[in-house]
Amino acid sequence: TGVAPTIEARAAALGAQLRRLGRGSAVVLAPDNSYGKRASEAVAKSLRESGAKILKTLYYPDDMVSFAKFVAPALAELRGDAALIVPDRLARMELLLKQMVRSGLSIERAGGGKGVAVLSTGEGFSADAIGSGHDVLEGVWLAPVAWPTPDAAGFADAYQQLEGQPPGDQAWLVWRAVSAAWSGGIATPPIAAVLRVEGGRLVPAPAQVDLRPRETP
Repeated sequence: TGVAPTIEARAAALGAQLRRLGRGSAVVLAPDNSYGKRASEAVAKSLRESGAKILKTLYYPDDMVSFAKFVAPALAELRGDAALIVPDRLARMELLLKQMVRSGLSIERAGGGKGVAVLSTGEGFSADAIGSGHDVLEGVWLAPVAWPTPDAAGFADAYQQLEGQPPGDQAWLVWRAVSAAWSGGIATPPIAAVLRVEGGRLVPAPAQVDLRPRETP
C-alpha cells in the first residue's frame, strides 16, 4: 500500500480543510501535466462532494517560470470566500504566489485577518523551502506527501547532524518505509494531514489530533 497518502487522499484532506475554513468556492491552478490533471480532478471531486463550487480551473505549462500574464484570470475570480488551490511543487507554487501578490493578492495569514486562503499539495517540501526568505508562503495550507512527526524526533536530529539540514519529504518517506518494514509493515496507507506554514515551519491544523501514519499493532 505504500508509505505515502495518495494524491486523492491529500486532495480530500484539502477539501475538508476548505470546509473547516468556511470557504464555499475555489479557483484551482495546476501544471498542465499528468500530475496536475490527476490532482485537480481529485480536488474537484472532493469539493463537489462537500457542496463547494469550483469557479475556475486553469492549467499552466509544465515549464512555466514567469506567471505575469497567467494570473489575471485567476485573480478576477478570487472574490468573496473563494480560496486558491495549487497542487504543484512547492518551489513553483512560490513563484506563482509571488507574481499573484505583486498583482494584488493578499494571502490569509495565521491569526485571521483578510486575505485569500491558499492550499496546496506542497510537493518537494523541506524545512529550507519554507524557512527564511520564503515569506510569501506564510499562512499557506499544505497536504504534503510526508511531514515531520513527533515520534520521529530522533531521526530528524540524526539527519540534521549528518546532512547539515532537516529532512525533506523524500527523506521522511525513506524513514517511514524503513520504520514500517522494521515493525512488520503497515496495513493501510497513512492518513493525509493538513498543516500550515507559520513562522517558517509546518504547524498542524487545529482539527488534526494525530498525524502519525497508521500502523499495525
